[in-house]
Amino acid sequence: MGIVAQFLVQISNYAAPFNISIVFFTLMIIFTLKFWPENYGNKQAKPSTSFISAIDILRADPRIVILGMCTALFEASLHIFVTEWTPTLQQAVSPTGSNKLPLGFIFAIFMFFDMIGSLLFYPLAKRIQIQSYMILIYLLSAIILLIPVLFPQSFITIWISFFAYEVCVGIGRPSLSMLRNSYIPNEARVTIMSFIRIPQIIMVSIVLLGHFSISVVFILCLVLNILAMFGMIILRNLRIPDISPHADETQILLEDPSSPLFQMKRPQIRVPSSASLIPQNPSKFDDEDPSTSTINHERIHSLSNNHP
Repeated sequence: MGIVAQFLVQISNYAAPFNISIVFFTLMIIFTLKFWPENYGNKQAKPSTSFISAIDILRADPRIVILGMCTALFEASLHIFVTEWTPTLQQAVSPTGSNKLPLGFIFAIFMFFDMIGSLLFYPLAKRIQIQSYMILIYLLSAIILLIPVLFPQSFITIWISFFAYEVCVGIGRPSLSMLRNSYIPNEARVTIMSFIRIPQIIMVSIVLLGHFSISVVFILCLVLNILAMFGMIILRNLRIPDISPHADETQILLEDPSSPLFQMKRPQIRVPSSASLIPQNPSKFDDEDPSTSTINHERIHSLSNNHP
């Protein structure tokens, strides 16, 4: 899309990509209305119930709070970068703004390196604990975002550093998504993520409304990534709470399923090896006597045979 946008700018003006985007948004609206049924969830549940449940989960599991702050800090830094990379490159190539950059092509290259980072995510998560390499990703992001401060007039240096940052973003975003899937219970994930967005929006708004210089902005981005790095270090070493705020997955698997969906044949889901690298809640069946454990294993074996 960046390449298309650049061609539109060359044949028309800077408003052309925004005008064409109206067509795509209209098509998306039609497609959503026709093919995307709304998931209302439990219509009888009160809105306050999900908020109270999410607050209880946050209070019971400090890992979720720390993970949420790491996510908010990283995403805030990314959103600030999105608004600042254009004036940063423009100032580096031409402080007066006389030389116009092909911003569409540059954005397309950014997305290419973002895709490279996404491709690197799986082999990294398969071999290394996510919390461990995310510490390095935060540190690299902080160092990279310091480049515009140290070399404000070197266009090539800044440009290459931004490519490296996009690779870090491509690795970091799916990694954080996997951590959220591991730490945050599904029934309250949307509400908890909404809480996480609050400090993120506040941080981005302060930077954007403050009208700081480019150097100050990137120093603030460095600080955000350093704080996220320390948060991830704490998360990696944090002891698993004794009390889980949500039902243990072993208990759910051992319950007799009542949903008709369980009567349908479904493909087996292979859990990636990285799942074993993520701290899991201790099973409540660890203290059971051997006879009960044998019964549980027989039920799991029966369930897997009946529902491949």
